[in-house]
Amino acid sequence: MKAKQCLDFKITGMNCSACSAAVERAAKSVQGVKSAVCSLVAGNLSVSGEYDSEEIITAVKKTGYGIEIKTDSNSIGAEYKKQAKAAAKRLIVSASILIVLMYISMSEMLNLPHPVGLNAKKILVGAQCALSLIIIAINNKFFRSGFKGLFKGAPNMDTLVSLGSLASLGVSIYGLTNVMLAASEEVAMQSDKYLFFDSAAMILVLVTVGKTLEAISKSKTTSALDSLVSLRPLEAVLTDGRRVSVSELKVGDEFRVNAGESIPADGEIISGDGAVNESMITGESLPRDVRQGDFVTGATLLCSGHIIVKTKNTSESSILSEIIRSVESASATKAPIGRLADRLSGVFVWIIMAIALLTFGIWLIVSSFDAGTSIIFAASVLVISCPCALGIATPVAVVVGVGRAARQGVLIKDAAALETAGSINAIVFDKTGTITTGNIKVTGVEGDLSLAPMICGLEKCSSHPVAQSIVRWGEENGVTALSAVDFKSFYGGASAVIDGAIVRAGRASEFNAEETKAFASEIEKKHEGKSVIIGSDGKRNIAFVLEDEIKRTAVETIDYFKQNKIKTFLFTGDSLAAGSRVAKVAGIEECRAALSPSQKAEEIRKLKEKGCIVAFVGDGINDAVALTEADIGIAIGNGTDIAMDAAGAVLMSPDILKTSVLIQLSKKSGRIIKQNLFWAFFYNIICIPIAAGCFSALGLIATPMVSAAAMSLSSVCVVLNSLRIDYNNKKEKKTESVSKETEAEEHMKTVKI
Repeated sequence: MKAKQCLDFKITGMNCSACSAAVERAAKSVQGVKSAVCSLVAGNLSVSGEYDSEEIITAVKKTGYGIEIKTDSNSIGAEYKKQAKAAAKRLIVSASILIVLMYISMSEMLNLPHPVGLNAKKILVGAQCALSLIIIAINNKFFRSGFKGLFKGAPNMDTLVSLGSLASLGVSIYGLTNVMLAASEEVAMQSDKYLFFDSAAMILVLVTVGKTLEAISKSKTTSALDSLVSLRPLEAVLTDGRRVSVSELKVGDEFRVNAGESIPADGEIISGDGAVNESMITGESLPRDVRQGDFVTGATLLCSGHIIVKTKNTSESSILSEIIRSVESASATKAPIGRLADRLSGVFVWIIMAIALLTFGIWLIVSSFDAGTSIIFAASVLVISCPCALGIATPVAVVVGVGRAARQGVLIKDAAALETAGSINAIVFDKTGTITTGNIKVTGVEGDLSLAPMICGLEKCSSHPVAQSIVRWGEENGVTALSAVDFKSFYGGASAVIDGAIVRAGRASEFNAEETKAFASEIEKKHEGKSVIIGSDGKRNIAFVLEDEIKRTAVETIDYFKQNKIKTFLFTGDSLAAGSRVAKVAGIEECRAALSPSQKAEEIRKLKEKGCIVAFVGDGINDAVALTEADIGIAIGNGTDIAMDAAGAVLMSPDILKTSVLIQLSKKSGRIIKQNLFWAFFYNIICIPIAAGCFSALGLIATPMVSAAAMSLSSVCVVLNSLRIDYNNKKEKKTESVSKETEAEEHMKTVKI
């Protein structure tokens, strides 16, 4: 039944980019499919549109690949380890037989002990044929996959390997026939140039070596995602003492967590307190103190204390599950720089087969119709070409980069965001909740302080954030709040009756008395750019100066962008005075204030028209339009869901310094992707002409055996190069942890007891 949906499918049997391209084409051929993206590395197919999932499954199966709907996050790394183990078993058996085959085929050339005579020659050549056929049978998966793809009209890397191996075997059987029909040993020796049984077998063994190393390397590229999956707790202890599986927890269930245990699910603390290590989610190494009423995230560690938590999200809807799904989704997307490679990969195998046929035809003429020589050169072309290196150049780097970012508290939602972040030359910050903490604090009190108990009593009746900040100031400074009656709130302030007097508090514009207005004007002028709340009982006046605290890492973050020659902007809906003050303290170059959400987006468009590649960092509902308009939107993890949905990347903690992690990771990933693509293109451009015999006059010839080794090595090199993204960031993380330890030491105090 057709329905509008976006589903992920697990695909099996893919070996190269031609395979993933075939799966994509099959999915897109289904009516109603809007988009289909297949990830070779993740073994994942994401399909969106209005379609019947059974039609997708049928279409993909017709191309020869396995498919099933993904119901949970599978361990991709474990799948690659399984593939590596199976390949290693084949390799050990095949290599053992190949050693015997190589001894037989090379003994005469290397003057090793071997039987002589015509009959002995026939027996040895027959043994070579038998041993090579055994190795071919052991590695029959290459032929099954290769010819299945060829017959379905979607040839892949296995098709090239199979054709190359069979071409070598065909020439060798021709040589074997000549040897068997030879009347003398001298005549039999003339057929040695047609004996390539060792090459036919060696091709398969070397490709298996490459597949084994590639699978091991790929398991490392997906270790970030697997580590996220492994964070999921298995059990929860309910308040009645029962142990249940985390998957059985329902919203509203209450469970206990003791120090040293992982919190089973997202929820609200209803009893107890403690310190929670959230580094696996936010990347922050310092624990967060929590108490009754605080929200805690599943899979985080309770370092100390004891808490009882009421479940808010089930296992499938938890924050960790959302992160895992986002990382999987981002890993499956394709960066713009890799789309050219994908398009080429789709026709690459056909081009190589055409080149191989052309090579055969040319050498047939050049060699005076020596079919054996012509076939060997054609086989070398088939074997040496590597669509795999071309196809995995981008996705492997994306998987490593996205996974590494997730471990550092930055959730990258698609590959395009990973690529774009490294090329920005302008970054725009929202003010409240982004550069500032969003926590309003009283920084100064002026006027008649004897009025403070009345104002604190008045504000205690209000739930407004400004009122609560004044109440906190009173509590911190030992002010006893007086009881208030007849409380009334209105736009810009509130009033109540305290000790028989009407007390008012609010903005300066809400007061009419000349004396109070003059007092308010003087205070506002003195503290320009800060918020001022005036309190009055008609005779006495008091002023509370408030400001939104600037985040501890704001200055450091802006310094980073300045050092990297990225222009910084502050866009705010607040007044110019308030915005300018924050921009000046943080070191931001330009401030644009009193902007509506649509005006923020318009300003971003103007920057883009000037040639800027713009990133926007925000957290509120009013930032959603700007986040979408920017080349890359970066949402703060503690912000609104709407802001996070509109962004291309999400910081899983309020620390905006993590934007620098995103930029650094993007730049490194971009460099690695370009290196991978260069290597893949360079390898094929150089190696294919050599294999075709273009440089044979110079003595530069690549036999099928050498071609197989070169092809396997190229794919492994691309994967290992991508792993450098993770290696480089490990060094950076070590430096980061040292800086955090230093910071913690700076906040330590020595107390004598």
